[in-house]
Amino acid sequence: MAKDLIKKEPDSLPAFLNDIPDDVAGLGNSTSSQDNTLPFLAIIQKGSPQINRQEPEYIKGAEVGMMLNTATGELFSGEEGLEVIPCGFHKAFVEWVPRAAGDGYIGTHSFGPETVKKLGAVKDDRGGLVLPNGNQLVETAYTFVLVKGTPLVIGATSTALKPMRDWMSLRNSFYLRGKPAPAFARVYGVRTVYQKNEKGDWYSWRIEDRGWVTDSELYNRALEFARSVK
Repeated sequence: MAKDLIKKEPDSLPAFLNDIPDDVAGLGNSTSSQDNTLPFLAIIQKGSPQINRQEPEYIKGAEVGMMLNTATGELFSGEEGLEVIPCGFHKAFVEWVPRAAGDGYIGTHSFGPETVKKLGAVKDDRGGLVLPNGNQLVETAYTFVLVKGTPLVIGATSTALKPMRDWMSLRNSFYLRGKPAPAFARVYGVRTVYQKNEKGDWYSWRIEDRGWVTDSELYNRALEFARSVK
């Protein structure tokens, strides 16, 4: 249920911590993106290191089709899914070293035809964009969500872009008092589904509407996250 997404305080919180002043909230921590791991909600695929016992990222119990919090290693059933609240959206071109050349993230560029022209990217025989240095320029959609009270990011490329576009169309179909409803006013179910074509098989996203957010505390938390993303 939606109420289950509310972030709860630890059960063993000492009594005196209930009386600390508001001006010490977050004191001693950094909220800068440079100092924090950006947590993603990812799908475990055939080639994911989490299912390979020889890899340092291996997680016991991980299976193909499961969802993963990349920051904490927490696993979620892809079949049962999760309830999420979308709080933001961003699109970019991400530059990668090709897998055959070692694979690796290089950087992020603004999305749009002007970037393609500026960087001199051209289409390869598979329809992807390649830079003069041989690196790949990958269209990537980021959806910022709350999952069980935790901010996460769903990154989508290639075939996963269509479910994100379908989700955006669904989100834009809801109105409040004649005006477009904010994304975080509704809860959605997110799970994984098996897909295949002549090039191979993989798991992708399936999103279903679950109705309006009915808890004001949860709504306010989502609003706060949406504002920080903006």
